[in-house]
Amino acid sequence: KAEALDHAGGDARLLREVASVFLDVYPGQLSQLGEAIARSDPRAVRQLAHTLKGEVSHFGALRASRLAEHLEIMGREGDLSRAGEIYSALSESLARLQPALVSLGQDAEVA
Repeated sequence: KAEALDHAGGDARLLREVASVFLDVYPGQLSQLGEAIARSDPRAVRQLAHTLKGEVSHFGALRASRLAEHLEIMGREGDLSRAGEIYSALSESLARLQPALVSLGQDAEVA
């Protein structure tokens, strides 16, 4: 929580807004990433994973950020042989992150 607030410059309202936007958009982004993996599109995998990596890094979500980075590298190298496995782990990590982000938003609202 402290790291996320630090990324927001100590602005609890900004943190709430960023978390809210992420919660709204990440399911679509994750779905697009899964589709890019399914159609073996390394360029799209790289771009989508890069975007997710940057977004989750604002919340101090190290595991999700590393998994997204791994997918980004796989896309850059054009080797998606393990992308489905990494995608599953990323999906799971983001699902675990979601309640924390909802809580961050609620905590920021109170702050």
